[in-house]
Amino acid sequence: MLYAGDWRANEGNGAKQGGYNGKPHYAWTKNNMPGDAIGDGVNNVWHVAKP
Repeated sequence: MLYAGDWRANEGNGAKQGGYNGKPHYAWTKNNMPGDAIGDGVNNVWHVAKP
């Protein structure tokens, strides 16, 4: 089950950053259209968030 409290993260400088379960979410600069997932798997580090 997902809880509202799971959907946030904090940057080290105290700024708010959207995230899930303490892991921040980022947008990939090369994604230009809704649904693009071009950054998925980059350097085997970045992955698309999946429900």
